[in-house]
Amino acid sequence: MSNKNKKKIVDLGVETGVGLAGAGAGFAIAGPIGALLGPAISPVVSDFLKRALTKREKDKIEKVAIMAIQSINEKISKGSKPKFDTKKKKDKAKELFEGVLLNARDTYEEKKLPLIANIFAVAPFTNSPVENLIQALSIAERLTYRQLCILTIVGNNGYANSPILSDKQFKEQHVDKAHDEFRDGIYYDILLMINQGILVQMESDFSHISGMVVIADIIPQRLRLYALGRLMFNAMMLDSIEEKDLTEIREILK
Repeated sequence: MSNKNKKKIVDLGVETGVGLAGAGAGFAIAGPIGALLGPAISPVVSDFLKRALTKREKDKIEKVAIMAIQSINEKISKGSKPKFDTKKKKDKAKELFEGVLLNARDTYEEKKLPLIANIFAVAPFTNSPVENLIQALSIAERLTYRQLCILTIVGNNGYANSPILSDKQFKEQHVDKAHDEFRDGIYYDILLMINQGILVQMESDFSHISGMVVIADIIPQRLRLYALGRLMFNAMMLDSIEEKDLTEIREILK
């Protein structure tokens, strides 16, 4: 790792109070989370920093590690109580953290990095098993940032102050925009996530889930997060996505 990158990590540690410091021989974490997760995190990061990585891969790994640790530190400083038993789940924590760094290394969408970091940041404070968070990480790897934005919009659908989505079928909408490829892409994203069990479409009375759904039948107002979708929404803290990234997609679904 270059001296510039080392300085960047140390500076961020000082500014945030996390106390994150990288070095060729080791990796130390101070502050409130040092005792909580240090034994699980430090060896993983040290191992990664010794691997043959491109500069961009190193930058992404360092950024996600810092964001995850900073987020945990902030939660603790605001009074959140960790539920994580580090003695019993140390190995699982290491697996999750390594998965987060691998995911960060391989993603080509920079905007996914904070959301990937969130999967580890929520781990000490959630009742969800670590195995479920690892599952979320696996799903996050194959979802695009746009698909995650769609999950955010659907996850907030029906709540107060949330814009009302369209109650018309896809085939009834925008009949004058048959060649709007961006709109078509949004609906294909939705269909893919329905087929993966991440989203579902409800019947008109919302009493049960619709059967087989084709793209022409998709009704945005009836979309809901399914079990995997709820896991993704909570684990990645998708409601932290900035509104400016949701606006264009929301306009398509309104």
